[in-house]
Amino acid sequence: MKDVAQALGRNVCRLRNQRGWTQEVFSEKCGISRRYLLFIEAGERLPTLEVIAKMRDELKAQWDELMKDI
Repeated sequence: MKDVAQALGRNVCRLRNQRGWTQEVFSEKCGISRRYLLFIEAGERLPTLEVIAKMRDELKAQWDELMKDI
């Protein structure tokens, strides 16, 4: 599971940075704490499907972009 969490975290971080959003801005858009986002991007937490879907919606990303290398 750690590999999945790490790949997802890298993808979220990459997509967030492409949009020029800070962790604070993106976490507010997703309704999660900045600290939780930090753990997700570091691959230390695997978020629920609900949170993953919310992140995908806010990023306006395709599922394959978010799940790349998973």
